[in-house]
Amino acid sequence: MDRELQILSLIEENGQITQRELSKETGLALGTINNALQKLIYEGFINVVQENPRSINYLITIKGKVYKAKCYSNLIETSYDIITSFKSDIKECINTLIIEGKNNILLYGEQNNIFRLVKMNLIEASRVHKIDYKVINELPKHIDSNTIVLIWHAQMDKKVIKKEGIYNILLDWDRHQKNRVTSAL
Repeated sequence: MDRELQILSLIEENGQITQRELSKETGLALGTINNALQKLIYEGFINVVQENPRSINYLITIKGKVYKAKCYSNLIETSYDIITSFKSDIKECINTLIIEGKNNILLYGEQNNIFRLVKMNLIEASRVHKIDYKVINELPKHIDSNTIVLIWHAQMDKKVIKKEGIYNILLDWDRHQKNRVTSAL
């Protein structure tokens, strides 16, 4: 999330939040928080109210609320585009694997949003193609030629990544696309 959006959201929740608390909540350095707050004040997105010399309250302005709404709108639009594109890539990936004779698909990994996108595409593919898929908790020692293990981790043990029959949707799809383009030339 954009740092200014994150800071504005935290200030809107609690106008009495300290810079140290903002630093802790956002994971940003105290100096970075101070610079961001100065910028937000300069832009007119927040006002500072000093009730006494020891405490400062921050108030988000109307201009700040409008900016925050624009940021959220942009974030939602971008996220939707990325998810739609990724869902399409997963569909193409699964269809390619099916064409290559991989009709037994094993799903290995955390059951997160990426898992849900993969599973949704497998459900759709199973309506058109004769495929079996199931979730597994351990990687198989041997993988048949018609079987593929789909994983979706950005970071994975190198032994797993290089193992025959294991396909990391996040890592391998880019390589697969590049190979197709190269072989088409």
